[in-house]
Amino acid sequence: MLEKRERGKSEQPFNFTLRAIEATEPAHIRVAYRDERVPSLRLRVEPNGRKTFFWYRKVRGRPKFETIGQFPAMPLEQARGKASELDAKLARWRGDGYQGKNPFDRNPLRDVRTLNELMEAYIQRQIIPRSSCPEKAEKAIRHMLKKYLDEWKRKLLHDITKKAVLKLHSDIGANNGKYVANRVACLLRAAFNWASGDVGLWDGQNPARLSKDQRFREEPRTRYLTPEELVRFNAALEQETNRDLHDFIVLALSTGQRRGNILGMLWSQVAEDFSTWTIPKTKTKNKTTHTVELTSAAVRVLTERRKTRKESNPFVFPSSASLSGHLEELKRAWKLLLKRAGLFTPDDPDRLTIHSLRHTFVSYMVMAGRSLEQAGAAVGHLSPLSTKRYSHLHQAVQRETVLAGARKMRQMMTEAAKKKPQLLSNGG
Repeated sequence: MLEKRERGKSEQPFNFTLRAIEATEPAHIRVAYRDERVPSLRLRVEPNGRKTFFWYRKVRGRPKFETIGQFPAMPLEQARGKASELDAKLARWRGDGYQGKNPFDRNPLRDVRTLNELMEAYIQRQIIPRSSCPEKAEKAIRHMLKKYLDEWKRKLLHDITKKAVLKLHSDIGANNGKYVANRVACLLRAAFNWASGDVGLWDGQNPARLSKDQRFREEPRTRYLTPEELVRFNAALEQETNRDLHDFIVLALSTGQRRGNILGMLWSQVAEDFSTWTIPKTKTKNKTTHTVELTSAAVRVLTERRKTRKESNPFVFPSSASLSGHLEELKRAWKLLLKRAGLFTPDDPDRLTIHSLRHTFVSYMVMAGRSLEQAGAAVGHLSPLSTKRYSHLHQAVQRETVLAGARKMRQMMTEAAKKKPQLLSNGG
């Protein structure tokens, strides 16, 4: 069996054969393998099982990649032939002293003139190769391009000024909200930053670099489910037929962890006795390993999901439809659940979102008498002022903090249901 290796580590070569490639199993991250016969030929295996041949060499000290084709549509021997052709092309150019045009610059960035061309180059050369969730990131960028920057797509880059960006930012803020306006400005800034880096597309000031005073002030969202709302929400959840949504919500309300961490949870991160779930520092916002204490509700969900797990799949919420190999979105199912619970208010700036489940978890711990430091440590939510205090909390204190919040949530929801039994009808 082939050993799976983490991205960024040197791959051991093996002799590519049809049988060996077919037997290569996906890991929880993208993994690349090197052919023993033609070392420049690599095989990239995505978490969803997709296998792609590509060519890799260093050209004048810088890494160069060339996609060859997807396996098995691209036969192995044909892929080896293509890699050998590229090796020969590099050898000829090196033999000529690297004179003339770079033969591997297949899509010269100097041809980029408009914002749309810049965004396409940014997506293809930066987002897809480097993003941890390329499919999701690309979708978000294209959505913003279509909805908020459609009239700017044909704008020449040198016509995009800071004055124009400020006007766009103000208009989006008035029509679509300050949060959206800031996100669009952030996208433009990131694209121009990339263009002014090593790719050398832009050598002027970044027109989208807005100061703190020029951006809209964003108040942190702390919306949580009140006891009365919890009654209606829980009644709708008990009738939920979408198992993934149901299990995700139970885990979110009982652990307080972020959506991305829950949906990307690996079975290898969960203790054998289901007592804890360890999120590695590469997956946390504060870049520190975080150990989550699992309550009985979380244990029940994980126990049932493990019964139906396919041993070869490392994810708790697997998906064959995403490049990441795990479920990434639950927006539509979430919307339908809120509608059934009578809690769907799309035009309300303070509406319930999936992230509100995290706020709910923390809020009930605080209401149970736990300090902000204890509640923050339980969810791994560190701030610069309290990092030291969080890091010195004992794991036993965190477990009691989690259990106290869960008890308080159940108690207040039960009391609300007794006081207002009509809430169970979802009519409010």
